[in-house]
Amino acid sequence: MNAKSLSKSDRIGIIGAGPAGIYTAHLLAKRGFTQVTLLEGSGSIGGKSVTVQRDGVRHELGTCFLHPGYDLVFPLLEELGMENAMRPASPRGGEIHFPGSSTSMQEWMLGGRGLSNILPGARLLASLRRYIELHREVWPDFHPGLPPQPERWEGLDMTFESFLRKHKLENLIPLFWITMFAQGYGDLKTTPTFYGLSWITPALVSAIMQSTLGRPSLLILPQGWAEVWQRLAHLHDMDIILNARISKIERPESGPAQVYWSSDGRRESESFDHVIMATPMQRGVELFEETSVEESEVFRSLKPSQMSTLLFEAARAPQGHCIRYYPGAIEGSSQGHVYGIRNSAQALGHTIDDRTFVAHQYCPTAQSKEDLLDRALTDLGIYGFEGVRAIEQRVFSYAPRFDQRGLEAGLPWRIEALQGQRGTWYVGGSVSFESVNDITHHANKLVARMAAVATDRSESLVLRAQAQRARVVRAG
Repeated sequence: MNAKSLSKSDRIGIIGAGPAGIYTAHLLAKRGFTQVTLLEGSGSIGGKSVTVQRDGVRHELGTCFLHPGYDLVFPLLEELGMENAMRPASPRGGEIHFPGSSTSMQEWMLGGRGLSNILPGARLLASLRRYIELHREVWPDFHPGLPPQPERWEGLDMTFESFLRKHKLENLIPLFWITMFAQGYGDLKTTPTFYGLSWITPALVSAIMQSTLGRPSLLILPQGWAEVWQRLAHLHDMDIILNARISKIERPESGPAQVYWSSDGRRESESFDHVIMATPMQRGVELFEETSVEESEVFRSLKPSQMSTLLFEAARAPQGHCIRYYPGAIEGSSQGHVYGIRNSAQALGHTIDDRTFVAHQYCPTAQSKEDLLDRALTDLGIYGFEGVRAIEQRVFSYAPRFDQRGLEAGLPWRIEALQGQRGTWYVGGSVSFESVNDITHHANKLVARMAAVATDRSESLVLRAQAQRARVVRAG
């Protein structure tokens, strides 16, 4: 496959209007690309950023928190007039529940119940400093998005928990369990070290260390994450086609690509000079009429997990903190159990007696929506919630990853070699880590790369005229 020439006046179609698609369109507009269309299969933009407002409280059913290391997001929020609205998440702290007992999140992270004193706190800080050193040994020049390919896999060819134990950092396991699993990024016992290091970065660890001094390490947006993408779309008056269920993408060796979709019973199509795939590529690759051997090998090796959220109300709820986690929900072979519950009103600092909650479930493999709902309702009863009524459920294909063999074969970096081939580009969680921080960093680098090779229409005409004159001279 060959890379196509790129002009800032070319027609660009972005498949997917989630955070990756909207943010990429925003960057293209700022770089002077003038003909960008987003095709979204659902009836709304935002993808995994789902904010539901109920009785004056916004509940996040997808993207939820951010931390001080989100260095591209903060300027974006400032541009959108949202930077002053951020609040520390969970002002009353969190709670860890075990069968028959519970403890504060702080005590559990310090190594157990009743251990929140100076000695374990000092040990934790020493271990966090050692972790930062190890991270910088692996990636001296780390950057979010897609980290550099490790020069050697020796010492990284194991699960993240094994990596921590190997370096005698067992006391970080409770803290890192919260940091990884609570965000839906997997269990330390099964997650490859590469992905653990990709998410738990020196910036995040530094924020956690600062929290010991009373500075918030976890922030929340009262307006909701969905508002971010809505404001971006309005800022540029983006051309977005909703309910566009794409059936096929034709990508000829030369000439524009043709994208086919159905919407409200009508079949439609449009041609684009370039297509940006901002959709989960384990499914997105099936849209291509023809795929290369390389595309097929890379994208069909991605294995997603599943995240389910349930907005529910309860007639009676157990007393306690606004965020509660259940480590036992992921032990053994169980999957799909409720591992976390958040009271959005309390997390936002509201004093109202709101009995509406968001429950989180995680599955390493796909489960049906109905089975997940049944399991959630059963778990909530066990956890002490009575009179539960489900309000809204969302199930996401989440955090697609390569296994250890795929990582060592260089599959994530082979995607970067495919960028621009046959006029096709890739952004989002399939080609970077599944977080807004990583997605924005990856998109920023990709659009900078596109802008570097693009010409505007006048430059393109001059280059064509020069090439035509050169052909005439050679012919003469």
